[in-house]
Amino acid sequence: TVDIGENSGKNVFVKFFAPWCGHCKRMKPDWDKLGEAYEASSSVIIADVDCTANQKTCTDNDVGGYPTVKYYTAETGPSGAKYESGRTYKSLDKFVKDTLEAKCTVDSPEEGCSDKEKSFIEKMKTKDQGYIQGQIERLTKMKGNKMKPSLKTWIVQRLNIFSQLVEEGKDEL
Repeated sequence: TVDIGENSGKNVFVKFFAPWCGHCKRMKPDWDKLGEAYEASSSVIIADVDCTANQKTCTDNDVGGYPTVKYYTAETGPSGAKYESGRTYKSLDKFVKDTLEAKCTVDSPEEGCSDKEKSFIEKMKTKDQGYIQGQIERLTKMKGNKMKPSLKTWIVQRLNIFSQLVEEGKDEL
């Protein structure tokens, strides 16, 4: 079980590697590019773990060879799931976009939002910017607390919605 991002409420995509591994070295530029692309993401963490320096973490996450790439979501739980697709930037980026990145937008809630998110967006559209800013501060503080992954995910989803409402401003909604 990975502890990277466990308290973040974000989906986590992790490459477990060894510095001497040839396949890992070949994958590094694409993985680093992916990390840079999602550095500011509100819903995804891209990480790597050097198994020569973090043996316990790698053992706990069932890493048997290098590189091992796994992803962790509310659905996979703390055990995560193995990523078994391509190792190019294009393949990795497609997986993050399709599987890990938040898809709910206030502009098109019918396309990527759950019923819970749709209902929340409708309620929050009537709130003023001061209320929304207060909620962002409150949820940001809560995000560091220990809680069930599903609750942590809901905090991140609400923060994503609030940040979109702040960016767009009330007049445009």
